[in-house]
Amino acid sequence: MKWGDWIIIIAVLACAAGLFIYRPISRNESRSVYIHCKNHPAVIVPLNAQTNITFTNNRNHITVCIVSNYAYISESTCPLQLCVKKGRIAEPGESIICIPNAAIIAVKGTPSSAMKTDATCE
Repeated sequence: MKWGDWIIIIAVLACAAGLFIYRPISRNESRSVYIHCKNHPAVIVPLNAQTNITFTNNRNHITVCIVSNYAYISESTCPLQLCVKKGRIAEPGESIICIPNAAIIAVKGTPSSAMKTDATCE
C-alpha cells in the first residue's frame, strides 16, 4: 500500500469515530411526553423526569410512568390491557393509545439520526 492509501483509511476511520461520538450526544435532545386523558387537561412532561401520573374518570383509572427516558402505562382498568402490553416508548412519534380510557401518550421532539424512514409514498 502507498502512503495515499493510508491517508484515505485514516480519514475514513476518523469519520466513523466521529459518528459514534456524535450519536450519543444527539440522543440527549429535549424530548417530552404529551399525555391527554378524557375530561382532564393535557399534560406535557419532560422525558427525563422521574414521575408517575394517575388519571381517574368515573370508575376508570390509568397510571403513566416516566422513568429512565422511557414512558409507559403501568396500570389501566381497560379490559384487554393492550396499552399496558404496548411497553415503553422513547422515540419522537411513538405513542400509546388506550381507547376505553380515552388516553393518548405520545413522545414529542426531534427524531434522532438513528431513526430511519420505513417507506415513502408519492
